[in-house]
Amino acid sequence: MNPGCDLPECKTPGHPAIFYANHYVGDDTIHIFYSSLDELTISIIQTKKGYGPHINYTALFNKNYSHSISFGDTTPSNSFSLIIRRLIQFNDRNDTGHLNPNDNSTQSYWLNGLNPNITYRDNNTVQPSFQLPLNDVNISLY
Repeated sequence: MNPGCDLPECKTPGHPAIFYANHYVGDDTIHIFYSSLDELTISIIQTKKGYGPHINYTALFNKNYSHSISFGDTTPSNSFSLIIRRLIQFNDRNDTGHLNPNDNSTQSYWLNGLNPNITYRDNNTVQPSFQLPLNDVNISLY
């Protein structure tokens, strides 16, 4: 969690965090970021092998996101980010993966105030997880 950060915010439980992992594929590195800064965000970035991220945590915690994560003197060849703002729960009665037009049991969960947490598996591998306190979830019928 928060790799390379020595700011007090990076060591405070429940403070927004970045989880980072990477994987080598051929001559490239695939970088994966899970972030709880503002909104739950998953970013996947591809660079040439040998380049790692430089994260400006001071900028991130001040909500100055532009260029706060860089890769030295290289430019990523591909990038993709997914922002998850809302989860929708419904009863898939027919196991078809479709929302039924007459379903009145649908619930909508806006994701606010995510608290980062770390869980350890049997092999002591750090697994990112996010807790969703019930008082921070906006539930409404769809």
